[in-house]
Amino acid sequence: MKKGFAILLLGGVFVLGGWLSGENARPGDAVAGKGQGMMESVASPLLAQNKIFAPDFTLLDLEGRQVSSKSLRGKVVLLHFWATWCHYCRREIPHLNEIYAEYAGRGVAILAVSLDRGGAAAVRAFKKRVRIDYPVAMGNRNVQANFGNIRGLPTTFVISPEWQITHVHQGYVPKLVLENSIKELLKKQG
Repeated sequence: MKKGFAILLLGGVFVLGGWLSGENARPGDAVAGKGQGMMESVASPLLAQNKIFAPDFTLLDLEGRQVSSKSLRGKVVLLHFWATWCHYCRREIPHLNEIYAEYAGRGVAILAVSLDRGGAAAVRAFKKRVRIDYPVAMGNRNVQANFGNIRGLPTTFVISPEWQITHVHQGYVPKLVLENSIKELLKKQG
């Protein structure tokens, strides 16, 4: 019952955030622009009050190796849903590379979950053309549904070491906003 409520609440946060930001995105649309940042201001207080925990998952990376949520527990995690065709996703790559370089040794992990329909080969080809330093895994319908049916891309979940979702950023997010989310959680760890 608790898991069902958490998923329902998370889905409600997405709908409310989209409504407040003026976005009417369909699944697969790239979302950003007017209202960006609204998702964080709507989601964070609701998530903090209701202690919504991220669902467990096992995905395959671009080389076909398993990546599981269990391997990420105990770290601050940026779980970044994206696609190669998404303009705003591509704009975030350089600052995600910078965050990865600066924070990877400090208990922070980034996992980019590609929702490309062309499969791992297409994403590998893209990664060869564009420098992506952080791990990339291929998403599937289950993980997309378990995280509230991602409404637009990019969507980034900030997850605490205890596996609680603390922030949900929908649309393009400036580096400083992501860093502040990370620093907030690292500060709590002491």
